[in-house]
Amino acid sequence: TTELPTSVTSLSCYDGALSPSTFACRAACTTEPVVAFADQAQLKDCMGTLHGVTCSLPCMQGYRKSEDLLCMDGSFSTPTCISMCSQSPEVENAMQVFGCGNKLSGAECEIQCVEGYATAPGANVAVCIDGEWSEVLCEKECLAPSQIDRSARPSCSEGERLYSGGVCTSSCEDGFEASQRELTCSHGVLDPPTFSCGRSCGKVGNIKNVIPGSLSECTSMRFNQVCHLKCADGFRPSSHMICHINGWQQHIHFPLVGVEYLRVLDRKALQSVETSAEFVLSFTLQLQEAAGSDYQSILHFSSTGGGCCNDGDRVPAVTLLPTTLSPSGRKLLISMDGSAGCMSSLPELQLDFPYNIVVSVLQGVLRVYYNKVQFCEAEVSGAAIYGTALSYAGSPWNEPAVAELKQVTYEQAGLPQVLPTCQPVFCTEPLP
Repeated sequence: TTELPTSVTSLSCYDGALSPSTFACRAACTTEPVVAFADQAQLKDCMGTLHGVTCSLPCMQGYRKSEDLLCMDGSFSTPTCISMCSQSPEVENAMQVFGCGNKLSGAECEIQCVEGYATAPGANVAVCIDGEWSEVLCEKECLAPSQIDRSARPSCSEGERLYSGGVCTSSCEDGFEASQRELTCSHGVLDPPTFSCGRSCGKVGNIKNVIPGSLSECTSMRFNQVCHLKCADGFRPSSHMICHINGWQQHIHFPLVGVEYLRVLDRKALQSVETSAEFVLSFTLQLQEAAGSDYQSILHFSSTGGGCCNDGDRVPAVTLLPTTLSPSGRKLLISMDGSAGCMSSLPELQLDFPYNIVVSVLQGVLRVYYNKVQFCEAEVSGAAIYGTALSYAGSPWNEPAVAELKQVTYEQAGLPQVLPTCQPVFCTEPLP
C-alpha cells in the first residue's frame, strides 16, 4: 500500500522535482487476527486488510467490542471483546430490577430490598464483573425493642429498623441508663433481644460485718451490674447484689459448669442449688449423637431425690427424646413440674453445633429460648418453691446423652428487694 501525506493521492513532477519528493510502501495485514471471545470464523475475513483500514471486530454473544481492528503496517491493533452482564441481577428478597441487562464490565445497578429487608449501608449496588453481577444481600431487618420503660423513642439510636450485622445502641430517657450498651442484629434477631433502663444505684446502704471500704467498690457500678459482697473473717454473704431498676437488691445465682465443655456421658453430679419460684437456667449445649430408643438425660434438677414423676422431681429437667417420639433423635423435652413442659414446638438440634439455651419461669410462665429465639411458652400452676435441689449433668435415672455442656448457671429471679447480709459461719462438726 502506498502511503502519502494527507490529502495527496499522487506525486507531481515540476521542473525536474517531485512533489512530494517521496512516498512509503506500507504492508497490508495478511495474517488472521486472534481476539479472545471473538467469532474466529468471521475474523478470517479481515485477512488482507490494507494499511490504515479498519475491520469490524465480531464478538461472541454476551460480549461487546472495545473498538474495531485497525491495520497498521502489517499488524492489527489489539481491541478486546468485553464480557457483558446480559441479564439484570436477581437478588433474593429484593424488588425486580429493570434496565440493567446487557451492561458492560464495570457497570453498576442499584438494588432495592423489599419491605422488612435491607442491605448494609453502601452495599446496595451490584457491579458487573466479567459477565457476572457482584453479590448483594437483602437480609431480614431487626426492629428496635419496644415497650421498654424509660427508654427513648425509638429505643435504638440508629432508628426503628436495623440491618443485619448492624448494632442497636441502647437509648434511655435523660437520667437513665441501659442495662446493655449495644444489641447486635443478625438475620432479624437481636442479641440480646432487649434491654432495660434504670438509674445507677450509687452507694450501698449499711451492711454489717463487711470488709471495711469494700462497699465503695459498688458505688460506680452501672445499672444491672453485679457487685460481690465481701464479708469480714467469720462471716459469709447470704448473696451478692445487683443494681436493679429500683436500687440495690440481692442477687443469687449458682454457676454449675464453667467455660470448658463437660461431657454429659460422664454422669457428673453438680452442686446443689436453692430453687425459687422464678428462675433463669442458661447453658450451652452441643449434641454429638442422636438419641436411640430410650430417653437420654442432659440436665436434671431434683429436690426429692427422684427422677419422675412426683412434684419436685423435675425442677426442671432437660432430656433428649427417644426415636419413638422424635424420629431424628435430636429433639429436647423440657420438663417443669406444675406445667405441661415444652416439646412439640422445640426445633430439632443439629449435631456438633453449639446452642445457647435459656429455660426460665417468670410470672408463672415457662419459656424456652434457643440462641435468643423463643420457641415455647407454657403456664406453670402455683408458685411452688422446692427448696434445695440436686443438679446433674446426665442424671442417674436415665441413660446420659452423648453431648457436651458448658456455662451452666441457675439464677433466682423475682427476689424481694432487700440487701444481702453477712451471716456468721458456725462449725457444726465436733472438735477433733
